[in-house]
Amino acid sequence: MKKIFFLCLLSLVLLAGCITGGELFEKGIIAHYGNSNTGWHSATGQELENPVKSDERSLKSGKDLFLSLCASCHGDNAKGGGTATASMDPKPANLALAAKEKPASYLYLQMSQGRLGMPIWKKQISENERWDIVNYLKSLN
Repeated sequence: MKKIFFLCLLSLVLLAGCITGGELFEKGIIAHYGNSNTGWHSATGQELENPVKSDERSLKSGKDLFLSLCASCHGDNAKGGGTATASMDPKPANLALAAKEKPASYLYLQMSQGRLGMPIWKKQISENERWDIVNYLKSLN
């Protein structure tokens, strides 16, 4: 009986962790989003900083990666409505608007951790490449 109770309790704890977005972020950091005026933070409350300088190399890399990996859903102009979106619900976000309104850390972690129908890119795209995409999106405004 105690074993069944323990297994049920463990299942509830694990399920609660999934529901509340308790996914561990890469490098052992637990990330969470603050309010609409703040960005993603580590478990210590420190906001993630973009370590990649937004220079010509980064912007070109970010644009190339965006066009090859993201544009089919988010559109060539990053405003949504890419060629693969006909049957998607919800529709992909307007990233040009998000880049204007949200901090870089928000864009980076949405891309890294995925969201709704968006894939998790942290294992397919390097950390610096993800920041290159963020730099490119931020340059659109």
